[in-house]
Amino acid sequence: MAQVFSGFKAANVPSPIKGNGAIIKETPLGDCSNEHLSNSRDLLTYYQFHVRAIEGLIKHHEETERKLKESEKSRKALKDRLDNTENELGQTKAKLEETENNLTHTLKELRDSQCEHKDTNKTTDKLKSTEKNLKQAKDGLNEMKHKFESSEGQLRDTQAKLSSLEEEKASLAERYKELNISKQKAIEERDEANERADEADKRAGEEDKRADKEDKRADEADKRAEEAKKRAKTLQSERDGFDQKAQAIQKQYDDLLKISKSNSSFIHRSNRTRGDIYIDEIMYGGTVINDQKVINKLLDYAESNKEFTITNDLMGGDTWRGTTKSFTAVYAVGKKGPFKYISQQEYQKVRFYK
Repeated sequence: MAQVFSGFKAANVPSPIKGNGAIIKETPLGDCSNEHLSNSRDLLTYYQFHVRAIEGLIKHHEETERKLKESEKSRKALKDRLDNTENELGQTKAKLEETENNLTHTLKELRDSQCEHKDTNKTTDKLKSTEKNLKQAKDGLNEMKHKFESSEGQLRDTQAKLSSLEEEKASLAERYKELNISKQKAIEERDEANERADEADKRAGEEDKRADKEDKRADEADKRAEEAKKRAKTLQSERDGFDQKAQAIQKQYDDLLKISKSNSSFIHRSNRTRGDIYIDEIMYGGTVINDQKVINKLLDYAESNKEFTITNDLMGGDTWRGTTKSFTAVYAVGKKGPFKYISQQEYQKVRFYK
């Protein structure tokens, strides 16, 4: 292939082939590094360069084939002209021989006539005329001989040219066979290069898709991180509100505890009393519960001393969505107390103690 591509010049193209003919080790398909993308592009450039070189070789082969056909046409035309010249020379030679025969016959007649009519003026004049014609015939014969010699020289030159053309034809035929072999190899290498280029394009496309997926995943991760930051900010805000409510409840609890320790009496609210059980406050998820249905359910559990589970349905709804809530109830047994309290997490069980 070094001889095939020796006639082509191109810019320096980065080759993926090492000195010993081995292909540079490729990065696995899953790796989307910049180095792998660069190697894939270099390989694709190398294959494209060879495809262009092969196409140029095919054009050169087609041009050589066209010139060979034109040379064959010229050789045939020259051979036809040589055949025509040989025919003309043969006809000229025949005419020369015929003229020589005529002259010989005329000379014989003149000699016979001289022998028969030596003394007559008429014979002398005829002899002179005949001699003049003979001289003209000889001049014409010499001229025709000169032309014949010239034609023979041209014929020899034409034969030499024909021999040279035959040699050139044989050389071109041999070159044509070599070009056909080179063309077939070039076509095979071009097809192989196209297959490798297609494979490189496919792999580059897959790597681009994978890179796009990674970019998309990174963008989604950034979005999730941003949403997490917003959620954390919202949760922090809710937590601050819950802390404020918890502080208020703690203050109420401290106040109730002071009242309980002093054993002072307190005012019962009739809608929160069942027998000797009085429920003063109910807190669920940072919200004070004043729903009478919820109070009645809790009074039932307190009076029967039954265990119950803290749920949103029991407490009349979800007071803090997405968060595990706490339940606290402040109650008293008897009219003077002291106040007691129970506290438990959502979905856990609890009971009122007398």
